[in-house]
Parts: sequence; C-alpha cells; structure tokens
Amino acid sequence: MSDRFTGTAHRLTTSLSAWAVAMRWTVRQLLVFAIAASLAACATAPAASSPTALPSTPAGSPTASSAPTGEASVAPSSASTGWTATGRMGEVRLDEHTATRLSDGRVLVVGGTGTVETYDPDSGTWTAAARTLETRGYHSATLLRNGTVLVTGGTIEAVASAELYDPATDSWTATGNMGERRAGHIATLLDDGRVLVVGGEIASVALASAEIYDPTTGSWTATPNLADARTAFTATLLSDGRVLVVGGRMSGGDDGLTSAEVYDPETGTWSGTGSLLTGRFYHTATLLRDGTVLVAGAARPGGERTGSTELYDSTSGTWHSTGTMIDARSQHSAAALLDGRVLVGGGNHAETGTAEVFDSATASWTATGPMIDWRASASATLLVDGRVLFVGGFGHGVALASAELYYPDAR
Repeated sequence: MSDRFTGTAHRLTTSLSAWAVAMRWTVRQLLVFAIAASLAACATAPAASSPTALPSTPAGSPTASSAPTGEASVAPSSASTGWTATGRMGEVRLDEHTATRLSDGRVLVVGGTGTVETYDPDSGTWTAAARTLETRGYHSATLLRNGTVLVTGGTIEAVASAELYDPATDSWTATGNMGERRAGHIATLLDDGRVLVVGGEIASVALASAEIYDPTTGSWTATPNLADARTAFTATLLSDGRVLVVGGRMSGGDDGLTSAEVYDPETGTWSGTGSLLTGRFYHTATLLRDGTVLVAGAARPGGERTGSTELYDSTSGTWHSTGTMIDARSQHSAAALLDGRVLVGGGNHAETGTAEVFDSATASWTATGPMIDWRASASATLLVDGRVLFVGGFGHGVALASAELYYPDAR
C-alpha cells in the first residue's frame, strides 16, 4: 500500500480506495448473508447435517435460548491422530472473525456480523451467545486475566470502540475507546495484564501507531510508533515478555516487509532487530518452547505464495532458515501443540486442504492426514486437552460455517 498523493490527488485516491474497500466488504457481507440464508432454508429439510440457525438476539443481551447448534464431533477411527468434523456454527464466518479460548475451556467466536457463538469441546456443539454492542470484523479479541474478553476496533470503517465480554453473565459492556481507529490490527496480552495493540489500517492506509489498554482503569495510553506502518503482519509475545512484530506490508504494496521490531514493556519503547531473510505478509509466527519464533509461509508479489520458513533467535536478534514446508501457503493457520511441535493447516490455494507439523527437534515437516474442508483465513485454537479447533474461513470461493478438530498423535 503506497503513500497517497497530496492535495486533490490525495482526496481522490483516498476516496477511491475507501470505495474499493467498502465494495469488497459489501461483496463479502452479501456472500455471508446469501449463504446464511441458504443454510437457514436447508434447516427445514430432512437432511441430518443441516445446521440450525442462531436465534436473533438484541445487542448486548443474553441469548433467549441455550440450545446447541450443529452436531457433536466424532473421534477419528485411528483413535490417535487425524482430522474429524465437529459441530457446525450457526453462521458462516470469513477471515474477519476471531476465536478465543475462555478460562473454562470453551471457545468464543466473534465477528462477521453482530452474532457470537461459543464452542463446547466436551459436547462438540455451538451455542448462541449475546451479541456484541457493535458489529465487528477484522477486530482483535484478547482474554484478560480476570476471564473477560477485550474486543477492539474493526469493521470496514475502522472504529476506535472497545467492549468487554463476561462469560459468567454472557453479556457485553463498553470500555474505553482506543486513541485511534483501526482494523486488521493485532492485540497482545502482556505479562503484567495490560494489552498492546499495534498497527492495522484505515481505508487501506497502514498504521504505525500503537497503544496500551489498562484493564484496571479501562483506559488507553499511546506508546511510541513502530518504525514501519504495517498491516497483514504478526505480533508474538516472547519468553522474556517483549513483543516481536514481524513483516506485513505497507499501504498499497504487494511486497512483504523484511523488517522486524521488538517492543519492551518495561521501557515502553520499540527497537529494531534482525531483518527477515525474505519479505512476508499473511504469514504465521509461533513461539517455540526454546524461546525461538517460527515464521512460516507468506504471500508474495503477484499473488504467489511461499513455503519457506525461518527461525528468530530472541537472544541474538537474528534469523536463520529452517527448511521449507511441504506445501507453499499464505493466509494459513498455525497452533503450537502441547508437545512443542507446531501444526500448520490450510491456506490460500491449498486445494487439497493439506496440513503439516513442524518438529523443532529435527527441523522437519511431516504431513498430517487431509483436512475435512479446504479453508483459508480460518482460526486455529489449541484446546485444553491438546486438540486444535479450526473454524470458518473460506474454501473454493465459499464462506464456511464448518469446524473441524485435529487430534495430535500420541507421544
């Protein structure tokens, strides 16, 4: 995303950019509504796999029904490893949703529309929850120490509002607004309980700003800007409490950034660190047990994608290559498994719905069985029992309401 021209050219370009993004949002929403309507119509058919539509609930109020939606999951026949379908959500959700594991083990899914759902891993079913106060997409969701969930920003207009979800009462409460409107940003829970929000965009213009939320006061404080404005990047909490921000892209550009920066909560400052070996955006970044960070895949100029991976050493601030994934991926999902390995699944153009596991002990990748659905821009959430829940996204041009579980092999 390149810088805008000044004067009249600036106003014209910004207007066209905003129009284009709004149209993209409108098309996505029409797709969501069309598919949701189709699913609702199918609910009256005798097919056992038809999803049940969520009841309409006023914003901020508890749902009138606690009836679960979808079907329970069935463990893979091998009883040791593999993928299995689990209950379907009541609504399709594209890449604008978030999935957050709650303190009680359930998973809260927010975004795309004002509807909210929770997944119960024990029963494999979804339940409608209270609607958000404001319809959101491309927002952030962060589990706080007190068990509530902070949801910030999002929507195509890039709002500054924030709200808190209380799982105990199934209710939403407004909290302090951010200092800047933003969407596509990333929020990271710091070791002291505060939340760092970084980057994102407004009307396709990438942001360099960052701010911190204090749950004790419900207020925001600006922190120094990033050296590079970023969207489609990653932010990872390191073992020493600092935050590593990697890659992404700037306004209008196809080239992924090679730069990386580290935020130190103790000093409230950013510092540059070693550059990536290759520019990346729409990649994943996962903290490993030894304190290194695995960065995998990415979108590349011209719509290409890469399977290359590299490791960041937080002690030396340097990167080194750690091989190549079996399949090139972008807009994929990753989750650290309980045994220290990393599961990477789906992604754009991964037509077979492939997934693979990285073992840092051997620096090697191993294919898993095929996923149930091909999906890109899905969320991946590690459950308490070690399974991984993949939710929503899109596949073959279709928005998904489906979800599936990965069972790691016994070790």
